[in-house]
Amino acid sequence: MNEIMVWAGFIRDIGLIVGIPVLIGVGVKLYSQQIEILKARNDLLKETQYDRAVSLLESQKKAFLMEREALDKRITDLEREKSESDTQLAEMKREIADVVSEIKSMMPSSKAPNKENSESALSEQRREFPKSGR
Repeated sequence: MNEIMVWAGFIRDIGLIVGIPVLIGVGVKLYSQQIEILKARNDLLKETQYDRAVSLLESQKKAFLMEREALDKRITDLEREKSESDTQLAEMKREIADVVSEIKSMMPSSKAPNKENSESALSEQRREFPKSGR
């Protein structure tokens, strides 16, 4: 029985002596494999983040170009409306000038309207047509 205990202790000692370095070696190997896996995963994440950033920049560029086109179209429309308004304004000014010249041609040249004549004519009209209720 004593001999069995000696052999059991010997095997245990050999197991400890050989087992600890083996366990350390296996642990280091597994650790290095884990680091390689993490590096690969990190590279993959970098690539996918770069792809996401590129796609985000492209979509922002498209949105910017669409907004710019819309603003350019709006500017063109406003410029066209302004030119149309300017044309209408010039036409109305011409019509007013024509009407004013017609009015001047209808008035007798000896009696040019002045403030005193206008006020006296207005007061005469008020006397002829009194307001109701007075």
